[in-house]
Amino acid sequence: MPTAIGHFKSAMEYDKTNSQYLYMYALGLDNLGKTHKGVAVLKQYLKDYQDQIQLKELGMYFGQKLQDKRIYDWFNR
Repeated sequence: MPTAIGHFKSAMEYDKTNSQYLYMYALGLDNLGKTHKGVAVLKQYLKDYQDQIQLKELGMYFGQKLQDKRIYDWFNR
């Protein structure tokens, strides 16, 4: 796992008040070609954050990218 991705994961696990860490971790996974893992991480941790709008939008983007309506709809609820 590249260093930056590892740092975002650590930051996300350490500070549950900053949704940007989760956003950047999921986006980093996507950039590594691990979009499905990014979706799984967003689904797992989304409930932990009050500021969910940006995270849900990223999830919907991943659903569109993967052409998976179920993923899109999960984040669009």
